Amino acid sequence: MKTALTILSAALLGATLGYILKPNASAPKPDAAAPNSQERAEQLRQRADSKQVEFIEIPGQPAAQPTAAVAPRPEAIIAQLTELKVDDARAPRRAVYHLERLVDLGDAALPAISAFMEKDQDIAFSAQSIAPTNPQPAKGGGKGKRSGSEPWNYFRPYPRLQTTLPETLRLGLLEVTTNIGTSAAEALLLEVLENTDHGVEVAYLELALQKISPDQHVEKILAVTRELLAIAPDANTEAALTVDRRARGYLYAILVKYKDRVFVPTAQKLLVRADGTLDGLVLGYLRRVLGADAIPILQTAINDNRITDDVAR
Repeated sequence: MKTALTILSAALLGATLGYILKPNASAPKPDAAAPNSQERAEQLRQRADSKQVEFIEIPGQPAAQPTAAVAPRPEAIIAQLTELKVDDARAPRRAVYHLERLVDLGDAALPAISAFMEKDQDIAFSAQSIAPTNPQPAKGGGKGKRSGSEPWNYFRPYPRLQTTLPETLRLGLLEVTTNIGTSAAEALLLEVLENTDHGVEVAYLELALQKISPDQHVEKILAVTRELLAIAPDANTEAALTVDRRARGYLYAILVKYKDRVFVPTAQKLLVRADGTLDGLVLGYLRRVLGADAIPILQTAINDNRITDDVAR
């Protein structure tokens, strides 16, 4: 009897332990195909690195489609440039930004640039680019001295172009065209050269065309320069922009650069003005181009009874 109880107790104990130690049949078995935590983290990292846009389809709604970036219209950019205010300290920086946007458009910007250049319109990018409404003669000018033509200009260097930042919108558009630099851009620069009456633009175009096609358009540049100087109005204009008030200086600087003697006979006639004043820009041109050969011309001017200014004589 004791043996039977002992065997029964051992069997009961074994059954109890077996039940306790047996795995739970209702617990889900691990899926071998499911990623573990490390694999899941790696998947998330790769998705973040790919930076791909996922489109979610909504029942009843058309599937979302990616949209391409729309290029800015050059006409709109030029319109923004015309709206810049000269008294805004940020205007020069905004101007550079918009001009570079036009460069990025390449040949697509040229028709809009051409259309604007056909207009008699310009704006300054800074207050320094605007001349006083009633400019005063240079200090020590005295009787007969005119801003831009007085004999004191003989001692002064010719004006230089501002190449860091274009002073006006038209000059900025010429710079944009130059930086585009294609054959179509070169054709537009030549078109502007044919039609402009702004001396500063001729000076910019000389630099631009020399950059794109060295020495290919020098004769055309010189012909336009001579023509403008021959018909140039009185230098004492009231142009709104400083660069236009320095126009004749830019043009004579071109003639000096290329040692042009073709204009000498015309310059000799322009040396003494109709009102008896002496044109210092012409005087400087003759001296720089002719050197000692200018002495007979200067001697004639000294003896010219039309000179009314003894200092100039």
